[in-house]
Parts: sequence; structure tokens; C-alpha cells
Amino acid sequence: MKKMLIVDDEEDLTWSLSRGLVKTLPGWTIITENSFHKARLLLKENAFDCLITDFRMQEGDGIELIRTAKKHQTTGLLILMTAYGSADVTQRLSQFPDVVYFEKPFEIEILRELIATWIADPDSTAIRSRKTRSNRRKKRFGPIYS
Repeated sequence: MKKMLIVDDEEDLTWSLSRGLVKTLPGWTIITENSFHKARLLLKENAFDCLITDFRMQEGDGIELIRTAKKHQTTGLLILMTAYGSADVTQRLSQFPDVVYFEKPFEIEILRELIATWIADPDSTAIRSRKTRSNRRKKRFGPIYS
């Protein structure tokens, strides 16, 4: 069974993302965490096939979670999302060329398409060559499960 970890200190966002993805990922276990420290422990103790994490959180940052994930067996799809896109984020991500970077807000369908592409072909150049994804038709997260 495949496992995904979604981390953001905004509980509404992790809930919306998990609800929006669960129907399109049958057979996956989706775990949400709103605490940086608890997420870091989960990553040290478990292997995940996909990590979706916010960049800026009260207790730490998503790049540290990515570093922990890579050190402890998570080698699947790594996604960093942020509402604070900047040259600093891009520069810090340069050490992780396999991480996909999303600017919030974005539509859930973009995330679904990315994950579906990765499931079909984990080595897809469509994923690895598009490090930054944003959505011109940006929408706030709301009830995205359907």
C-alpha cells in the first residue's frame, strides 16, 4: 500500500488536500500532520511514497522536512508548496532538483495531474523538468472534494 504525508500548519489546508486526493488515489493511505516536529518524527520512522509539505511553518520549514525524508527512505514524489514564493525559496531548492515546487493557492486538479503522471511513470521528465508549477487561474482552497 502506498503512503502519502501532507504537512502544513494550517489544518484546513491539510484536510482539504487529503479530501481532494483520497478519491483519486484508491489504495493509498494519506496521513496529514499540522506539526513540524511530529511530521519530522513520522518521516524518521516511516517511508512515504509521496511527501507534500508547506515551506513556511511556525516550528520549522518544509526544506528541512524534505532533507529528513530523503535521509530516511522517502525517495518518491517530493512536493514543496508555499504562499511566499521568492528567490530565496528557489535558491534553497536548488540542492534538491527532484522537488516539485507549487505556489499557493493552486487548484487541486494540478496536484492530481502531477501525482497521476508520477504514478504512471515515476521517472517522467514531465515531472522532473517542471520544478516550479503555478496556476494562472489561482483559486483559494475550499471544499475541493467532489
